[in-house]
Parts: sequence; C-alpha cells; structure tokens
Amino acid sequence: MDEFYLFVNSGDSLQLFPQNRGGQFRIRLPRSHLMKGTWECALLEMTFVPAFETSTQRMYVCCDLVRDESYVRDTYLPLLQSVAIRKEETTEIIFERPLYLASRGGEMEILEITLRDDRLRVCAVAKMITCSACFISDKSYKRESSTLEVRMECPSCQRMFSRRDVMLRHHRNKHGTGVPPATPPPPPPRRHRKMRRKKVFVFNTRSP
Repeated sequence: MDEFYLFVNSGDSLQLFPQNRGGQFRIRLPRSHLMKGTWECALLEMTFVPAFETSTQRMYVCCDLVRDESYVRDTYLPLLQSVAIRKEETTEIIFERPLYLASRGGEMEILEITLRDDRLRVCAVAKMITCSACFISDKSYKRESSTLEVRMECPSCQRMFSRRDVMLRHHRNKHGTGVPPATPPPPPPRRHRKMRRKKVFVFNTRSP
C-alpha cells in the first residue's frame, strides 16, 4: 500500500477520550496502519466553527504524527499546516497545494491534533467538523512528484486544483460524488470517402 487517507472528527472518540475538545483532541483510528520505510503526510481539508476568545489572524494545526518540528514564533511545534482565519461562522478550507511533511513511521493507531492561535495557545474551537489527511509513501511520492504542478479542473464548477486527490474531495463535498463524471473523448473526425460517380445510361424510347 503506497498511500491511504484519514477522515476524522473531534467527536469520534469521546467515549475513550472524554476530555477531548474542538481545539485539542485524540482519535483512535478504526484500524491501525503500519508504515514501513519513509512516509509523508499532508492536511488536505478541514472544516470548523471558530470560537476564539481573542482576535486571531492565523491558526496553527499541529499533529503528533509529524516527525520533524517546525520553528514557529520562537518555539518548535509538530506543525502540519497553518491556516489564515476568515471571519465566517463556519470555516471550510481546502488546501489546493498540500504541504507534505515527513511522518514518523511504525504502527499508527492513535493520533492527536492540536489547534493553536497567534500566541500558540490552544484555540477555542466550537467543533471540529471534519479533517482529512493523506499519508503517502516515499516510493509513491517520488512517482507523483513530477505531476504536482499539473492543474486539474473540477468538471462541475471549473475550479482549478493542483492535485487530483484534492479535486476529488472537493467534488464529493460540493457536488455529491467523489468521482466526477468522466468526460468522453471527442469522436474521431469522420473520413469522407471520395464518391465515385456512377455512369447513368438513359434510354430514350419512342412509341412507333
């Protein structure tokens, strides 16, 4: 298996982790994943309802699956992605150019996600509605790296994306299906055969 996807919600494991909240939660995955060799992970999309106590311009999404920490505001964090905050009741973000980071290997069964504000405090988020991530092996990543710059168009709304997996998730969320309808190739041009003129014999008959 060269890649797999995770779709999580902060309320998925409340019975196991009752202390979970929107800005910081742990999730037990439906099944464990054994990642041998080199793997990378990226946040593809997230939807949440902000409830910040103070004005926040940017939110930092941290995950314990990130192997190498990033230097953020004079400290090191397992940063998965940073998000510009918009003044909306429900914020939906689709990362058209996902940032792939080295992931720690081994067996993955529980993951922890923490959202931090400008001051790196845990964000007061009303509810994390959805969050999806992609895990891709080094072998598969190298195979697809040459196509990351290719722009892909959603066949339903013509929005452009740089990765097919993100385009498919956009199509599933916005248009109801994960796989857009295939556009049939144009029919080949018809070859006009040169018509041969037929000889027509006309007999003029007269009555005697």
